[in-house]
Amino acid sequence: MSDHGYTNVANALNSLPDMQGSITPAGAQNSFGVGVNYANLYGLGSNRTLGLVNGLRYVSDNPANIFANNGGTQVDLNNFPSFFLKRVQIVPASGAAVYGADAVAGVVNIEMLQHYVGEEFQASVTNSAKWDAGEYDAEVALGRDFFNHQLNLAFDAQYDQTTPVSYAQRPWGAIQQQFVPNPASSGPAQIVANNARFYGVTNGGLPIDPNTFGLIYLPGTNTPAMFANNGNLVAFNPGTVYGPSAYNGLNGDPLYDSQSSDGDSLNLAPLSSLQAPLKRALFYGIASYDFSRNLHFRTSVSLNYVGARQAYNQPNYSYTGFGTSNAVDQPGPGTAWLINATNPFLNS
Repeated sequence: MSDHGYTNVANALNSLPDMQGSITPAGAQNSFGVGVNYANLYGLGSNRTLGLVNGLRYVSDNPANIFANNGGTQVDLNNFPSFFLKRVQIVPASGAAVYGADAVAGVVNIEMLQHYVGEEFQASVTNSAKWDAGEYDAEVALGRDFFNHQLNLAFDAQYDQTTPVSYAQRPWGAIQQQFVPNPASSGPAQIVANNARFYGVTNGGLPIDPNTFGLIYLPGTNTPAMFANNGNLVAFNPGTVYGPSAYNGLNGDPLYDSQSSDGDSLNLAPLSSLQAPLKRALFYGIASYDFSRNLHFRTSVSLNYVGARQAYNQPNYSYTGFGTSNAVDQPGPGTAWLINATNPFLNS
């Protein structure tokens, strides 16, 4: 690991070609499982890759979430400091016969040292070329023998943290490219559009006609309206709209099944994470005592703090694409909110 600059066993494992789609704190996968590192052999799902420590099952910390992780007994690979890591054994495909369905893809066995004498210390600071994706790490290990080498006591302590990065901080992320239907009568069925937007969703809200699902216009004008953050109606720029309900000017515009670029609809780049901020404070202690040549005592203790937060997150939506509430002023989860035009909280 040290030869490649890895300070986390998960980063080393995820560099292997047979680890496909592992849940990590980097990239879009962290949106619903922030900060965790789960192994995923052959892309069969992290809940089908069994994690063991020294050949034994380990405590799972699979957090509750919506999409990222299926239920299972996944082991967070953030929990293990690097100095006491002896080796990692990967047994593909055949583990289900011994361990059951959570080992269909295979078994990853983290083998930790059970005896250590010496001392080690390392510290590292890495960053991106833009100096906005820092990773900081410090680790110390110490071990001694006592009573004529019968008793061994040792510990490994590590602290590291990473800083958050959003898609908007990279040109290729900020440009928000997407495939959209080709509006031309000839050529490919889809083209690539820059500056993609979540059409029909704005920061302040977009009023629509509940009968036609079409846009509403500023009074006495042909200009589409949206709510500003203060609740006032202001002009809405739909940008360039693609799809079966492409914006058609004066006749309204159904908002479902459409995509757009530019305009006032929601830009997801500043709300999408490339790297989640992660802090790890790890302590791994081992103790052993040799009573005789054939009688040995071994134990270990692991104390870990792994904290992460979603620095960039999408809002709670009220959007026609997720349905419409069944009654006035009674919104459902994610659905468009039916508001009576006489609602006193609406500005005139």
